[in-house]
Amino acid sequence: MVKDPHLLVRWNSKFSIEDLSSKDVVAYAICRSNGRPAFFQLWFQQDIGIEFSSAPVEIDGRTEAGVIVVSDATARNCCTSDIDSTHWMAARRSVNLLVHYNAGIAIGSGLEIKNDAGKLFILSGIMPYSLALFGDIASEKKDFEPEFDLSHYSVEPLITANEATSR
Repeated sequence: MVKDPHLLVRWNSKFSIEDLSSKDVVAYAICRSNGRPAFFQLWFQQDIGIEFSSAPVEIDGRTEAGVIVVSDATARNCCTSDIDSTHWMAARRSVNLLVHYNAGIAIGSGLEIKNDAGKLFILSGIMPYSLALFGDIASEKKDFEPEFDLSHYSVEPLITANEATSR
């Protein structure tokens, strides 16, 4: 199996995976384009945010797939919902990579954020640059149109393109 760094999660954020797992989430936002989720933001204390999106990558010259891109959120420019301190996202979470294998090539097309009280799936959507969201925050079925059927993903420890390159 090939784990090409450019096919894994693109982590372009000053936040680490540990930060995403441990910092208290105070709000989230789902930003839409053409009616579909295009960005998903998690906001922490002091108006610090992280943003998830999807970008297509070429796999073999004729096939494309979406990978998850993680970056710093610059502004709460979408519909934001506050999370109270009893919400499951306010507690410590684990973050896993959802990998789709295409002809033996691993593609980091999603994230699973969870703890004992709930979970959230953030996947590349069926349309380019869209996301598919499902879980305790985003529970509307219209927002869950993943690029691949959920049964075709394997759950693995999160590795970013930066980490894969340094190995």
